[in-house]
Amino acid sequence: GGFRSEELLGTRVYSAKRQALDERRAALASARSDAEPKPEAPLALQTWTRSDGVTATLRLVMGDITDATADAIVNPTNPGLHGTGRSVDGAVHRRGGAGLTRECRAIGHVGVGQAVVTNGHRLPAPYVIHTASPVFDGTDRSFRELAACYQSSLALATQLRLQHVAFPAMGVGTNGIPLAEGARIALNELGAALRKSGAPQRFDLYVFNVQVRDVFERAWQSEFGGKATERLR
Repeated sequence: GGFRSEELLGTRVYSAKRQALDERRAALASARSDAEPKPEAPLALQTWTRSDGVTATLRLVMGDITDATADAIVNPTNPGLHGTGRSVDGAVHRRGGAGLTRECRAIGHVGVGQAVVTNGHRLPAPYVIHTASPVFDGTDRSFRELAACYQSSLALATQLRLQHVAFPAMGVGTNGIPLAEGARIALNELGAALRKSGAPQRFDLYVFNVQVRDVFERAWQSEFGGKATERLR
């Protein structure tokens, strides 16, 4: 019987190396998590228990959608898929980098109210759903086209079996859709989609300034009732 000291030493050396490796991995993971943007605290949330057993969630968030760590972000663009200017589209292309812009150029065109998908490239989200949003022309056609942007994006997200999608407040910035109507359309379309079996489980709706936030919060109360606007911070 007995034991061999070199086997014991070998076990101790192995254990020490293993512990050092585990500590290094933990330190690297901690550094990565510190570098990642922290999730925004929602301004409001609404949940539904669907017939497929899923609890679906809609969250209203104030922040930068290019930081979103969803499965996909939705980018309201123009029919030529050119990401320029002080818009969500411009910000998405700047953050996504040249690879994203090249992929959009290869697609070439998307009709107003329609949607296409690309990889996220340098964005945290692995996919970007690009939809050509309408420029407000003073008629109801712009509202129908904006609703179609949400519907096309939602259909693509469902087809790709994505579970978490982030949307901006589409059309209400440089495209001139009136804020109240833009908010009503967004909440109506997203709420209706989340209630359907097989749809994604979570939508985050990003607003980008205090004026837009206030209008969307009022629309939220109208759409879902006062209890939905539960302040979480």
